[in-house]
Amino acid sequence: MSYEVLNVLWKMWKSGPGTPSYATTVTVHQLEAKDRAMVANGMRLENLSVKNGHYFAVWQPGTGGQHWQSGMSEAKFKQVSHEQAEAGRRLHCVSLDSGELAAVWRDGTGTQQWQIGLPHDDFKKVDDKWAEQGLRIHSISVDGGLIACCWRPGSGKYRWIANTSQAELRKTDTACTKEGLAMVQLAVDDDGLFNLNGNWIAVWSSPMAPTAWGIALGTSDFNQYITKMAAERSFLPIAIAGWQTQIGGDETQGSAHGSRIPGVDPDTILNDLVIHDG
Repeated sequence: MSYEVLNVLWKMWKSGPGTPSYATTVTVHQLEAKDRAMVANGMRLENLSVKNGHYFAVWQPGTGGQHWQSGMSEAKFKQVSHEQAEAGRRLHCVSLDSGELAAVWRDGTGTQQWQIGLPHDDFKKVDDKWAEQGLRIHSISVDGGLIACCWRPGSGKYRWIANTSQAELRKTDTACTKEGLAMVQLAVDDDGLFNLNGNWIAVWSSPMAPTAWGIALGTSDFNQYITKMAAERSFLPIAIAGWQTQIGGDETQGSAHGSRIPGVDPDTILNDLVIHDG
């Protein structure tokens, strides 16, 4: 039995021209076609992630140039990032999937730094280095225990947690909300949704703003979340990540690395939704 598991971060979308659009579990060719249509309608990629070759994307109203590319080695990514910087674009989001990278560059200025394949044990040292120079985590992804991250100029308080359990993620989210910080980045390694001690990463920063994050099992659950959040709170998604996972029997398969996870009854998987109305 096949299920699509979606990990979602919402943020309140203020009233204005246009509304965000999203795509889940599309092929690269489907993504290319949808992106052309979105750009023609004044939309730009806000978030792009890939797992097991399936693409997840969010577009928001925007202007200016953008470039996205997928299936890149670290060497190719370095080359393209240099070319885009020369063209006046900065790295907007990056996603790591089985050693390959997908990324979006958009018009921008200022310093940027990035690191690919960073072990958790080294992440704090690198983040401290860039934080001292006025940079903040702008985009983060994790796959196979390795982190891909981009830092861009920022200010104010921020916190992050990595390689953490779902329970600790919720606890930290509550504490950060009390400090006046809002979740701005959320990522999880392949087995994080089926392992309560799985590898979750999140970033919070000031100022506090209405936010929500959640986990949905299957596209139908996800669409219900989107409808509910839009109707009741004017929340629309800013980031989506997901997996194609086989669930049932004595074991579960679906990791990008072919790992096997103990059998899980789909009905017992937590459809978790955390809302901060500000």
